[in-house]
Amino acid sequence: MTIETTEKTRYLVMGYSRSGTSVTNQIISRHPNACSFVGELKPSPFFQHGFNIFCHGKAAREEAKEYPALFDALTLINSDENTNVHGAKIACNSPVAAGWIVDVLREYLPDVKVIVTKRTDLVALMGSSIHGAKTGVMHSWNKGFDGRKIHSVKIGRADLIVFMRWVHRLNAVFDQLKETHSVLELEYEKLSGDIPGVAQEMFRFLGLPEIEPTWVTSEKVTPPPGEYIRNYEALSELQRQYENGELSPTSIKVARAFSYAESRFKRLSFRS
Repeated sequence: MTIETTEKTRYLVMGYSRSGTSVTNQIISRHPNACSFVGELKPSPFFQHGFNIFCHGKAAREEAKEYPALFDALTLINSDENTNVHGAKIACNSPVAAGWIVDVLREYLPDVKVIVTKRTDLVALMGSSIHGAKTGVMHSWNKGFDGRKIHSVKIGRADLIVFMRWVHRLNAVFDQLKETHSVLELEYEKLSGDIPGVAQEMFRFLGLPEIEPTWVTSEKVTPPPGEYIRNYEALSELQRQYENGELSPTSIKVARAFSYAESRFKRLSFRS
């Protein structure tokens, strides 16, 4: 395997967990002319520490060379003579960790093409996260998928407000890359409804030949959100009010005070 990458295209798929990062990367990485890092690249240590994770002391080094070399070493492991696109995917649940990613991309990896997945239905996003935590089944290829039980989920209003605020903060950090990078935004809802069409959009973005993605095997883990989130309709209305600015600052502060969710997000978000 060679690490010469001057004529290859680097990419990075990123988004909040349960927003379609895995299936997006599956579509790209199994293309005959692409490959990716095996598994999921964590925000730390790569974007927080870089080569420092391997070193003692604080010797002066050339990070401008180190980050591209490390990225290529990790993402080209499965490359062959047909590979001209390579990258990785990150499910990032922390605005702080998102900041590490953005800072490194802007400073050391300006040529990386970025695909950001976003889920517009934040009630469904939170419900899917809770359901996955209950069952341990996050993807259709996980053990236990065939025999999984669908659990009923109830989400508190205060918890949803805190969650929406958290996700909006994270997406605002990712949006900074629009100033410096080539960015493609993908809506989960569009992706899940039209995988072949979205795949062609991604292939064009990355300069890959447009072929039918017959290798995609992903299935939805949960049914439509209204079928397992008990208060889905009421929470959808709450999301509409939040995003239209109809909730007062006081109500948001009260939600933060009475919600267990914010401390839980801060505690767990770095594990993804």
